[in-house]
Amino acid sequence: MTSNRRDNDSYVNRRKVAILSVALLLIMISILVSFNLLLGWPAKTNAKDHQVNNNKKKIAPADNLKVAFISDQDINENSKNVLRLIKGEGASMIINAGDLNYQGDTKGWEKSINEILGDDYPYFIVRGNHDYRKWSDYQISFKKRLEKIEGVSYEGDLGVKSVITYKGIRLIFLGGMRSSLQKEYEKYLSRQLTSDNDYIWEIVAWHKNQRLLQVGDKKDEASYDLYDIAREEGAIIATGHNHLYARTKLMASFKDQQVESESNTLTIDKGYTFAFTNGLGGKSIDTQDTDLADNPWWAAIYSKDQGANYGALFITFSPAGQTNSATGYFKDIDGKIIDEFTLIKK
Repeated sequence: MTSNRRDNDSYVNRRKVAILSVALLLIMISILVSFNLLLGWPAKTNAKDHQVNNNKKKIAPADNLKVAFISDQDINENSKNVLRLIKGEGASMIINAGDLNYQGDTKGWEKSINEILGDDYPYFIVRGNHDYRKWSDYQISFKKRLEKIEGVSYEGDLGVKSVITYKGIRLIFLGGMRSSLQKEYEKYLSRQLTSDNDYIWEIVAWHKNQRLLQVGDKKDEASYDLYDIAREEGAIIATGHNHLYARTKLMASFKDQQVESESNTLTIDKGYTFAFTNGLGGKSIDTQDTDLADNPWWAAIYSKDQGANYGALFITFSPAGQTNSATGYFKDIDGKIIDEFTLIKK
């Protein structure tokens, strides 16, 4: 009888110990989980979910989206012929990098566009140095035009420090950059490019240049940092001011004028892009500075020295639905194609 009682007591004790051990183990697990949440340690994620997040699709341009680039336009028969060329080439939109006209005739300028392209044509503008006096009038008409364009969105100080998205392209405009505000523009550009990486293609446009990044008589009026901020994020750079056409090769540094590739197939990626100037919108045609034109980072130049005529640069995004590619060419109002290239976006 005593032996049986001892066996029963022993069994009960072992069972209590086992239950206590399990309870302690559960408490320890609970404590660890709590610490895990408090400390923010990464929880285990489903591999499939992780893959989806990494492969998030970026916004692509509409198929065969042709964009025309001009600047230094004015109101005359040459500028009207450039607009007729753009219409004839079937461009879906225009980016004008500044100096819209030189007399401040905002109504006449608007009328010349509307007569050829219509008052709801997607025509996007950047403030140039000749646009300051009448900029508020330009801005009012610009906003009215934007409100007529289906599918466009915009924010900021239009044409000065602003962002426009249209047909799957993201545009960042920096207009009339004065030297005293240069750092402010650089911060704005950096913030805009790093805060939104949802788009395959981004285009940055401003009017003025750095002397070594044009081939005419202009001095340092922008900053190398602006160019390189855009390059670091793989954004295309459009400028004006110089009344000629010039395109760089694929660049690994604008400040150091470091060429990444000699090829006319340019692979745009973080750290690599190109810049161009097209000031052949209609005002006048400049001669080139021979020393500047001889610099090895130029892929194409079209100035008075080459018998240049007015014209536009055309870039077609998503040709045949290939969202990570684009084709470019410069065509003048005589129908001559001066420059051709292909873009691949990594």
